[in-house]
Parts: sequence; C-alpha cells; structure tokens
Amino acid sequence: MEQHTQHDVVKAERSLEKGQHKDTLMVSASIILGAIIVGVCVLYAGSIVQPLGTTGGQAVNNNNNAAAAPQAGGTASAEETKQILSVKSDDYVWGNPQAPVKLVLFTDLECPFCKRFDATLNTVMDTYGKDGKLAIVYRHFPLTNIHKKALPEAQALECAGKLGGNEAFWKFVSRIFSVTTSNDGLDPKELPNIASFVGLNTKDFNACVANNNFADKIQKQQQDGVKIGVQGTPHSVVVAQNGKTFVINGAQDVTGVTSIIDTALTEK
Repeated sequence: MEQHTQHDVVKAERSLEKGQHKDTLMVSASIILGAIIVGVCVLYAGSIVQPLGTTGGQAVNNNNNAAAAPQAGGTASAEETKQILSVKSDDYVWGNPQAPVKLVLFTDLECPFCKRFDATLNTVMDTYGKDGKLAIVYRHFPLTNIHKKALPEAQALECAGKLGGNEAFWKFVSRIFSVTTSNDGLDPKELPNIASFVGLNTKDFNACVANNNFADKIQKQQQDGVKIGVQGTPHSVVVAQNGKTFVINGAQDVTGVTSIIDTALTEK
C-alpha cells in the first residue's frame, strides 16, 4: 500500500536507537542500515494530524484490488459517515455532480503518492467522467506533521476556487501536482504563478491567501476524514448510487481503481 503513514518512520527510528548499544563495528553497520531505512521511510512515510482526533474507520472495502479499510478507532456512525461522504454546497466536484458513482478523495498537495494518484485519476476520468458515470469530490487532508507547506497550499487552493470557481480549483490542483517535487518541494513563491497560470488575478489571489479565510473548512474536512478512518493520503471512498462504499487506501493503480468503480456501477 503506497500511502503516507507515521508508523514506519517511528519504527525505523527505534530500530536505529537499539543498534547504538552494540559494539563499534555493529554500531557503524546499524547506522548505515538505519540511514537506508529512514531514507526509504521518508520517501514513503506520512502522518495523520494527531490533535484532530482518533484514527480508524467504518468504511468498507468490498474489492480485493483495494487495500483493507482501517478498523480501529473510528468514531463515525453509519449515518454520520453517510453525511460526511455526501456532496456539500462548498465542495469542489470534478465531473457531473449527479454521477451515479462518487469518489471522495482525501488528499495532501505535498504527498508524493497523491501526486502519482492524481495522474491515475486523470486516466480514470478520461474513461468514466466524460460519460457522466463518475465524479470526484475533493477533501483536504494536509499532513502537517511532515508537510509544512501542505496547509498553506490547501488555503491557496481554496482561494483559487473562490476567485475562479470549480474549473480554476481543479486546474490549480493539477498544476501544483505538476510542478511540485512533493515532500515540501514547492517554493511558496510559485503559488501566485500557479494562480496566474490558471487564469486568476494574482493581486486578488494574494489578498485572499493573506486573509486565510478557509482554515475552518480545511480543518473540518480533515476532522471528518479522521472520523471515517483516514490515516494517510491519498485515501478515497467510492460511493455507489445505493450508498454502498468501497475504500481505496493509498495510490492504487488504474486497474485497481477501475475495478472498484466497475463494481460500484453495478450497485443500484
């Protein structure tokens, strides 16, 4: 499962600490090995924002091509989960809002696997979006423990939506994923340039970002994610027309995602 979680980093660090109690030769070997492990973990690791609440979830994985849904610590009831996954008036939706299948996407703009998954979703929407079968609903889940730039980028993204509507919002998402190297690799000075690229007035954009009017919305979406079991990014919940849910945990490939969508489309 290619998803950012904190556990792997902590585990690697503890392993490295234990190695320091061995003799000099073993310490050297442990340090080298630990550096390799930590390096790999930094690439793949992530974290949930712990102060927002407990983790875990109620969403159900009904397809063998998707990673199993988290089981421990979820707090949302079935009714609350349904409400959280419903399309809100302030949501940004890619595709037909009346599509029979919705993919509710919890994502982080500095997550490398979210960047990869964005390319997957573009391919998926080329197949299902043009026929009105699928819509993607964006939800913020910035992993601020490891991605310090993710929250300011989320706020900038909301400004893009406020100033340019749904089309500018999704263009801004696509452009950020195109230019960032992930893991806080985007220079904040590029945000106005991205705004200009998607057709926004940079003066208005900068003023909007400075006002920081979207902190509550971003935090609420993140809290909702925690309640239904989001533990890392990307995390998606496919909702069929009859309300049945299918979890896509991590950056599944096109084959895995389309298999789940095909299954969801058979639910009436």
